[in-house]
Amino acid sequence: MRLIEYALKCQVKDLLVRAVQTEVYPLTFDAPLISQHLKTIELERVNLECSALDFSGCPALEGLKMTHCWAYAHKISSESLKYLCITGFCSVLDDSHMRISTPALVSLQLDGFHGLTPYLENMPFLVTAYVRLGKGCFDFTFCNLNMEGDCDVPCCGCHTYLVDEGVLLSGLTHAVNLELIAEPEKIIYNWDLKWHPIFGNLKTLLLNEWFTAIDLVCILQHSPVLEMLTLQLETHWNNRSTRNSKRIICVRAP
Repeated sequence: MRLIEYALKCQVKDLLVRAVQTEVYPLTFDAPLISQHLKTIELERVNLECSALDFSGCPALEGLKMTHCWAYAHKISSESLKYLCITGFCSVLDDSHMRISTPALVSLQLDGFHGLTPYLENMPFLVTAYVRLGKGCFDFTFCNLNMEGDCDVPCCGCHTYLVDEGVLLSGLTHAVNLELIAEPEKIIYNWDLKWHPIFGNLKTLLLNEWFTAIDLVCILQHSPVLEMLTLQLETHWNNRSTRNSKRIICVRAP
């Protein structure tokens, strides 16, 4: 922390913190950054405590990248942030959905996290978003989201799902270019579509095989200016144990 404080006193604009690869004694980052000059932050293998994810003390901050980090805060917040990348199997909360409050965001990459899917607040200036719900995502289901709450499977995703507002898609409705990837058993996209989000600016969309026919119809009906839809469908395993995929590109007529 002394080195980081010294760097901030030198009025650096770009800060990279890369820790040694260890899960026993990870570098703990537990104080909010305060800098009038800092524009980009890149964190790798850092243990981020709650206060470290409040970036209100960095009014010029535009870019944040987190790779292989432990981020157990209930909220990431920044009024100025434009580019956010969470990748490399970052660990997030597993008992509630961490909120991401970044109203100025232009680009989002949420790829390869471990825990519950973060909740996205409204992002009115969002242009490009890539979201992948991989094997580390805890949002899977053993029921059909019984709204009466009588599911008796403790690890079912329905117990943490925000049934009054959804989790992901409501925060992505302003995106122009959108890629939504998920393992087939992940349910956040399917459940969020029950709220019929309207993608008023969406022009290009890529989906893999998580969706149902009903999901696809719902998306198309609520994407009035969509120009290109790409379906990335897995086909089979070859003799090298790698999955092949094919893309079906559909262009919407004007």
